[in-house]
Amino acid sequence: MAVEFPSMTFDHPTFDPARIWITDATFREGLQAMAPLSLVQAATIFGLISRIGGSSGLIRESDFFVYTAAQRERLEACLELGLEFPEACMWIRAAAEDVRLVRPYGGGRVSVVMPCSDLQIHEKLGFTRVQAIKHYMGLVATLLSLGFSVKCSMEDITRADIRGFAAPIMECLSALGRDRVSFRLCDTLGLGVPMEGAGIQRSVPTLIRCLQEDYGIPGDALEWHGHNDFHMAVANSTACWLAGASKVNGSFLGLGERSGIAPLEALVMQAFQLKGAVDPGSMAAIVGLRDYMKAELGVSLERCYPILGEEYLKVRSGIHADGLAKSISAYYPFDPRQLLGASVHPVITDISGLAGLAAWLRATGRKGPHYRGRKDERLKAMKAEIDQAFAAGRTREYSDTELALLFDRHFRNVPMHAAG
Repeated sequence: MAVEFPSMTFDHPTFDPARIWITDATFREGLQAMAPLSLVQAATIFGLISRIGGSSGLIRESDFFVYTAAQRERLEACLELGLEFPEACMWIRAAAEDVRLVRPYGGGRVSVVMPCSDLQIHEKLGFTRVQAIKHYMGLVATLLSLGFSVKCSMEDITRADIRGFAAPIMECLSALGRDRVSFRLCDTLGLGVPMEGAGIQRSVPTLIRCLQEDYGIPGDALEWHGHNDFHMAVANSTACWLAGASKVNGSFLGLGERSGIAPLEALVMQAFQLKGAVDPGSMAAIVGLRDYMKAELGVSLERCYPILGEEYLKVRSGIHADGLAKSISAYYPFDPRQLLGASVHPVITDISGLAGLAAWLRATGRKGPHYRGRKDERLKAMKAEIDQAFAAGRTREYSDTELALLFDRHFRNVPMHAAG
């Protein structure tokens, strides 16, 4: 059976669907929102992230801290898995002493955080703009000479002077090694917006096009890292792709500092829509990683968290239950049985009606002899008892156990002729 998933079409596409990828920050940004991982936990999560990205390498890279022995052991435990994707990317500060942390690895990719707003340069680093330029250029040159590819993480880009500082320095850094220097644009406070008409500091598409068209930075060298303070992380990441940048950064479940960043699984599903094809194996791995992090790490989700929250597969409204009985597509963008390995479960409240109650019977495999659906008098009697309870002040939804008892009372203890 074909697996259906929403896809996007464009009258005038400005991007190549074959050249959009994702990078993972679960082991860096994500660890700022959860307890340290054991080696087994890290390797398990890394393996599942690889499965989410699939054999095509949709998830291209994964960031790792390397400051402590435990962090380096975590990285090495993941490297020992021998997976092609994601590539491990070491993360360091723009500090000469941090180079010694990655030197033993003798190559690979290093992400260097480079503050680029005046506030961060002056207050955080204590540099002038000229000092920052010289420092960044020297550090990147050193890493390149050691055989590393360098990702320059332009911190606080949405508060930077784009044409006066950030873009020109990116142009200079790119010239040091065009094939080995790339850029992560860090929306540190989640100030970016996906609209074209906003100023260049905050408009993601305007910024991406400026860097490509005016400063010669290729789209394959551009990546977006967006915080979610104003709920814009996924929209901004998508806008980044559509403007021609090839990569966006996220962490599983959006875990990260403050409000977190773009959820990795949301970016995967956006990529599927842009590419026009879904990978069922990837979706199964997303569910598997959710379950692992809940069971092993105690990571909790909001009840209404998109796709993965406990409410996603519940229906209370009788109108919706009736629609779903006719077609799962009435209220779901894909068949959850195919991609999530689970079915919709009716929950009975005062808005469920006969349709909701009939749906509960179907979902739990219950029906009495000569069952006539919503016309069945036993079902009507069961609903009447439920309605009476809510009219008397009940405010709790019915549990499956309570409903099973009601079913037994009205269906199994009623003479067959009384059913009509």
